[in-house]
Amino acid sequence: IKFEFATSLNQIVGAFNTNTNIWTKIYIFKRLIFLGNKNLSSLGALLFLALWHGVYSGYFICFSLEYVDIETEKRWVKRLEPYTKPLYDSKNELKYKTIRGLHKFACWFGQTCGLHYAMISFELLKWDKVVTAYNSVYWIGHIVVFTLLFADMILPKRRTKKTEKIISLDEKVNNNVNNGYVNGTTKVKEQ
Repeated sequence: IKFEFATSLNQIVGAFNTNTNIWTKIYIFKRLIFLGNKNLSSLGALLFLALWHGVYSGYFICFSLEYVDIETEKRWVKRLEPYTKPLYDSKNELKYKTIRGLHKFACWFGQTCGLHYAMISFELLKWDKVVTAYNSVYWIGHIVVFTLLFADMILPKRRTKKTEKIISLDEKVNNNVNNGYVNGTTKVKEQ
């Protein structure tokens, strides 16, 4: 049921083929830590999974699209969090019940469309068949996901409020003395 009613691609990945996912996480993803980047580790793990299935181009298209879909989803979830978080707050349970239901449906619908679109290449395997299938739907899945990814990159990020610590003059002098300077200009001899 977790798979059928998942509202995100991460939930789908977590609910599907769990033994392979756990094995890949432990033996591939975590061993690629030397790359110093989770995105590169994820791409390496997905490349491994594509090779695991075979050398058909459809596998590589599917798993690369999975990466882009999940990355796009992650960015937009973060971007929209200030608006969606109140929907799931327990104190707003009755207030936003309908909107929360619509949000869950929209998330389910979006991930279902993304998943099924990516699975086209997984099922058809061969490049010419995959291209024919995607041509028949005008590459809409690619257009939507790359448009959303590009939009996230160019739209301004939400500004967070920064709280500044107010430091008294005495603290500034004490901090500067401790650093070897008085008022930031004169070096104090260390004894």
